[in-house]
Amino acid sequence: MAHHLLDITLGMSGLETNQETLGPLPIGLKHKPSAGQQRLVVLGGGMSAHYLATRLVEQHGLQRFSLTIVSEEDEVPYDRVNLAAILEGASPQSLWLHPPSWYQKHNISIYLGHQVESVDIQKTTIRTHQGLTLPFDQLVFATGSAPFRPSIPGIDHPRVITYRTTNEAEQIARSIQPQSRVLVVGGGLLGLETSRVLARQRCSVEVIEAAPRLLPRQLDEEGASLLAAQIQKLNIGLRLHQRVSSIQAEAECLRVTLNDGTTCSYDLVIVATGTKPRDELAIQSGIVCDPKGGILVDDRLRTSDSRVWAIGECVRHRHKTYGFVSPCHDMASVLVSNLLKRRGTFRGTYPTARLKIDEVPMVTVGETTTNHEETHVVSWTAPDEYRRLVLHRNRVVGAIAIGPSPDFPQIQMAVATGKRPKKHHLHRFRNEGKLLPAQQTPNIKQWPNRAIVCSCTGITCGQLRSQLAQGASTPLLLSQKTGAATVCGSCKPLLETLTGTLSTQFPSRSSNYLTIIGIAALMLLSIRAISGPIAMSTSIQEMAVDILWRKNEYKQVSGYILLAFCLGSLFLSLRKRIKKFNFGSIFFWRSLHAALGLSALTFTGIHTGFRLGENLNFALMASFILVIISGALISLLAPGERFLGSYSGRIRRLVTGAHILFFWPWPVLVFFHILSSYYY
Repeated sequence: MAHHLLDITLGMSGLETNQETLGPLPIGLKHKPSAGQQRLVVLGGGMSAHYLATRLVEQHGLQRFSLTIVSEEDEVPYDRVNLAAILEGASPQSLWLHPPSWYQKHNISIYLGHQVESVDIQKTTIRTHQGLTLPFDQLVFATGSAPFRPSIPGIDHPRVITYRTTNEAEQIARSIQPQSRVLVVGGGLLGLETSRVLARQRCSVEVIEAAPRLLPRQLDEEGASLLAAQIQKLNIGLRLHQRVSSIQAEAECLRVTLNDGTTCSYDLVIVATGTKPRDELAIQSGIVCDPKGGILVDDRLRTSDSRVWAIGECVRHRHKTYGFVSPCHDMASVLVSNLLKRRGTFRGTYPTARLKIDEVPMVTVGETTTNHEETHVVSWTAPDEYRRLVLHRNRVVGAIAIGPSPDFPQIQMAVATGKRPKKHHLHRFRNEGKLLPAQQTPNIKQWPNRAIVCSCTGITCGQLRSQLAQGASTPLLLSQKTGAATVCGSCKPLLETLTGTLSTQFPSRSSNYLTIIGIAALMLLSIRAISGPIAMSTSIQEMAVDILWRKNEYKQVSGYILLAFCLGSLFLSLRKRIKKFNFGSIFFWRSLHAALGLSALTFTGIHTGFRLGENLNFALMASFILVIISGALISLLAPGERFLGSYSGRIRRLVTGAHILFFWPWPVLVFFHILSSYYY
């Protein structure tokens, strides 16, 4: 549907009202860059563009960038995952991820109904078919994917609809009525979910799938067979291992011929045969793309041109493309970090596929159908239920669950951490379909609202549910909105259980800094252990250093500076326990805490010459050194979690507990040390 561009200028009275009632008309919200702002242009108005814009707002990135989004769709970015709601009567506006007024509020320029015609990397401009030319300093391809349309004679008929956008969903909704005969071409997630929605509206629905089984990319033969039986119980017909050869229009129906010569009549044909990355603009502009499809990016999500980035389903990263939403979240977060010079890294993710049919719960994660020679499978079957673990070199790399699976987040974590299950774990899985006993299975969804989820920041389950209802649908977004999992990170699995998604991109920018500080502290202690305390001079001529310990004024100065560093390191505890004490990022507080600890260790040498002393002084030094050692080990654990796998959380909690335990005697010992120094 073609429309003219409505130019709505900032400051026009009634702007918000006009925007909210314009429906699908394309909107142009124009804002001029401020002095010093870089022009950031995003091509594509899908969910990836939404996540990128949202993260830039949250990270105050629009102080540095003037953001422009160019979309060929008529709607502001919407929730494509729940597109089927339109088939049941929902309006496209109900799926908006942000209303148009949000873009105005944050001075984001957005052009809808504009199809990009060309990208000129040398001149740093883009041009649309509607004649719009936009310059850029940084460009982001967020063009997503396009539906794959098989080469079938007659597929261009108006009653053959490729299902991908709100316009197409509305077209399907207008075309169906009770008893309509509908053929869905494609037995993937979208095809099955669409079939169930249409069957609920009393349509006669059949699904045709070219592969021998449903969901061939996610399920093995046994799981697909069980799923097919349950789908058929929902009055949905299945034609497996068959293809459409031709579609021919008749008086009031479509005559569909299959590859075996069978012919059937339908009122509507819906094509849901998968997607392919939209990389044609990148290819035209000279950006390097993969021959198999997708814009090639590195771990920072840069393309072959340093000024051009790419995120979402159009991306080819480490030989993979992602057709799911959760990687889009993670990529957007990584890209914002890089745009703001914070060095983000995308190392891939473990996509989770969930079939949104209430009667047939099905979820998969990771590599579920691999046939590698070093891969073996453990499975469990019960009436209408199926579980499968895929292990590569004894590490869990994928899983399938058909039927109720409240403990599946535990299996997701096993995949994410590359867990090596013990023999009794696998034995339990073969007999019960569970890796862990029921009492060890997370059940945060049944927790009351007042229950505290994050003990570090005091965030309750009710606060998390409130943010979840407002659109924070991933662990990372919940963490950013509430502060949960931003201190020790031990509650990350609970956030993943609550959202039903897995995130591998929690902030970890402090890991390198903490590692350096931890190593420095351990090296300093090692030098002390090997060489012993700094030797005292034996004559007046050699007293240059001794003055720090022999002269009382110097001892007092170094002692109080040491005390200040130690007290300063306690501010991290204040941030954990006092809700109003929340300024600054956790990156800042963790780094400050570790740096103050290292400074305290350095001034311990200045104050004592690293002599342990006797009696009370020895107890004080022993307590302090144990606190420093355990703190340094915590710093080293942050980047080492991926090597420790499922043991990382247990080890971190153990060392953190020791760090706190060793600290408790310290205030009392310091008090008596100061008292004894002045008394004597």
